[in-house]
Amino acid sequence: MNKILKEIKDLKTPVDIVEFAANRVAYLEEITPKRDINVFNSQFYNGYINMGSSIYANVIFLPPFYVDDFNIYVDFLNTIKEEIGFDMIDKLDFRILISLIQIYLEKTFLSRDKTKADRDVIYEKNPSHVSIKDFYHNGGAKCIERTAVVQNILAFLGIDTYLAFNDLSFVYDNGHNDNKDSEKEGHVINVIKCNGKLWAYDSKNMMPCERNGKVIYTPALIELSGDEVTKINEFIMKSSDLASQYNFEPHKEYKKRKYKFYDFSN
Repeated sequence: MNKILKEIKDLKTPVDIVEFAANRVAYLEEITPKRDINVFNSQFYNGYINMGSSIYANVIFLPPFYVDDFNIYVDFLNTIKEEIGFDMIDKLDFRILISLIQIYLEKTFLSRDKTKADRDVIYEKNPSHVSIKDFYHNGGAKCIERTAVVQNILAFLGIDTYLAFNDLSFVYDNGHNDNKDSEKEGHVINVIKCNGKLWAYDSKNMMPCERNGKVIYTPALIELSGDEVTKINEFIMKSSDLASQYNFEPHKEYKKRKYKFYDFSN
């Protein structure tokens, strides 16, 4: 049993939740150095992100942002309590835990339909210090802002997690592009080691599936082959992969995504 999850299971009151979160975050802050997190420094970043760490969505054109809100952890614990309670948290299927994180993200950041230009306005308004709080409830958070929060929630829970920079391309089957890869775009996801397995989680792009002709979006989480994060080159995520997990049908047009990690070996 994960020691952190066992401690969460024993929380009873709102005061217990706040005190536990405060102590856990204080410990993580103490043992974790500040870092500059950007695509030019490394492909993968492991573990908790200190509140003083600079995270760059675009190191050339935008100032950094900071995951500097203690309430992330209190609010996430309250999300667990509201959705399922704490009694079974130490026995949760990992997919359920990720679903709870997705629920928290959707409540906190709202719409995923805003453009990168909309997001960039937030940086321009707060050039001296961009806080993760500046992205709450306005739809401005994109992949790196969401992924950084996921990284810290999982680290808070004692789960080994990596923030991973990659290129993402989409493949459709709708007659518009002859089933060819779309143009690649820079992207960030989490790669997670849990229960002896390696997982990829794209918190920004939920996966469309279908049920009775209606589109249903599921957390974009799949198990990867292998057990070494740094040896991953690329992987495919398909609508059919997620549909089979949740007893849905694959989306008729949306076929797959290709994630290719950056190679800094040369």
